[in-house]
Amino acid sequence: MGSFIDIVCGEKSGGALAQWLERELQIIRPSRLTQSTVCENPQLKPKQPKAMRWLSHDKACDTLRQILPSVIVSLEREAQEKGDSLALGLAKNVQTLQFVATLYTMCDILPQLSILSKCFQESSLELTDIQDHIKMTLDILDARLSSPGKHYRQIVETVATLENNHFRISRQGIYDFDTFKQKVHDKFLLHLCQNIRDRFPDMGVITAFSCLDPSGMRNISIHDLDGIDDDKMETLCEHYDGEIDPTATMQEFSSFKLYLHKYKEKKFDTILSSSLGTSLKSLYPNLARLAEICLVIPASIADCERGFSAMKRVKTDLRNRLSQKILNALMMVSVQGPPPKEFNFQRAVEKWGSMRRRKLDLGIRDEISEVEESDQRRFEFVDDCDLFMIIM
Repeated sequence: MGSFIDIVCGEKSGGALAQWLERELQIIRPSRLTQSTVCENPQLKPKQPKAMRWLSHDKACDTLRQILPSVIVSLEREAQEKGDSLALGLAKNVQTLQFVATLYTMCDILPQLSILSKCFQESSLELTDIQDHIKMTLDILDARLSSPGKHYRQIVETVATLENNHFRISRQGIYDFDTFKQKVHDKFLLHLCQNIRDRFPDMGVITAFSCLDPSGMRNISIHDLDGIDDDKMETLCEHYDGEIDPTATMQEFSSFKLYLHKYKEKKFDTILSSSLGTSLKSLYPNLARLAEICLVIPASIADCERGFSAMKRVKTDLRNRLSQKILNALMMVSVQGPPPKEFNFQRAVEKWGSMRRRKLDLGIRDEISEVEESDQRRFEFVDDCDLFMIIM
């Protein structure tokens, strides 16, 4: 598994195989390797995995699986015709049973991890949903121990096809498929599941906030509220003992369950921000404090990542002298502002022109009072094209 990571997804090299294909083969040279030359492989562009772009690993492995015979032929040709030592070393490494089996194993595992990663990129993700996503992922990965995925079940057929096409598949280190499953496949899955559990050590606390979610009351009778979710509230009281009064919190929660049952159609964030955050804050001070804590726990990385992407679009190399004030305003418009089609450019030009006397002839009156939203005010503007050039 270690050699596979170094070749395909090397942390320092960015994927030695993908880099070599990009540099030397220029995306599998058509003059030397066409779509129908090797096992009718599709003519795909090899993907280069990035250390900080987790979804690229899934695409890189899946693409390599589809064009593996073509890649082997290309590596051997470059090694023979150019004497490329890197191509020769890569050709030997990819023509091993361990590499082929590991590649097909990763094609079964990485898509599931990509789905989990995409869940955390959704801006609508709530804390109460995290445990369900993680539990489902762990259940699927655990099931792979006894029932491997579809790609893993194709390893025997794939190796036989490669050998029938005169590829030399080495058994060095791993002699048969049962040995690979025991020493590599199963061990990797066990360590992966444990790493996911270690990555979310506070899942019990995060899940306990679901006791404030009104949707959990939809199938519960008002006469059965006693004891409902008390264990979750006790978990929160124990964890945030220094922030809230545990005894008072349990008393508040006992009566607050009636409110949740009455407004069980409300959304979770509405209960936290509108109800406990404002109108019921004085009545349930400890629960309001828990609501404040819950609201600031980042469940998704979407807003943060999109903020950095917006800043990259706004502050380009040619606009590197933007002041902090202007940059903040442009970022606010880019992230939170309305779509460009809904923006009132005419009103914006009017307000800009009214701030002080301009040398540019905007076609509006020299003396303009404060701009109002009323449609009573009308001004003569220059031609639309000229106005567009002025704004730009």
